[in-house]
Amino acid sequence: MHEQRILFTTALLLLAILSGYAQTQDRVDADRGKFSFRTNLLYWAVATPNLGLEWKPSANIGFLINGAYSNWTWSNKENHHRTLLIQPEIRFYMGKNKNGFIGIEEHAGEFNFKFGDTGYQGDIFGGGLTGGYRLTLSKSVDMELSLGLGYTSLKYESYRRSNGITVRKDGELRKSVISPTQAGISLIWKIK
Repeated sequence: MHEQRILFTTALLLLAILSGYAQTQDRVDADRGKFSFRTNLLYWAVATPNLGLEWKPSANIGFLINGAYSNWTWSNKENHHRTLLIQPEIRFYMGKNKNGFIGIEEHAGEFNFKFGDTGYQGDIFGGGLTGGYRLTLSKSVDMELSLGLGYTSLKYESYRRSNGITVRKDGELRKSVISPTQAGISLIWKIK
């Protein structure tokens, strides 16, 4: 199953790259004032459903809001993976066809992971810079490759379960890191 996902994602990426080189349509005026929906295939690869919306008031600027949510449990509900994430972003599109972009993003959310004896739950908040490139697949579908780097602050606690009761192991913990804040291979559906 894992190998099939990797093969599918690789084939889709290769198709997008070849299609992007083959098409040279000018998007400067075509995207102005349009909305588009998006989903990040990398999130789906780790079983995290996600959806985003972008509005482009001009060919040079885009406003995005991306969200992701997962709530998975297994092993008699002892192990779980729960996330809620919101990522607003503003982008500045560059180049002749406005395919490349740089942006500023913020991210905030909650998490609760338990994959063994110890679980971690808490809040995440941060922001950073993003960059990427958009490939045209058809008149209504694009593919985007993106990466973000920035600051993330975690406020969390660790816990364990004993006889069906959740027991805190430590008090409130905090951690701040400068690291990748997002990575994306996204499919985009343009709305007229």
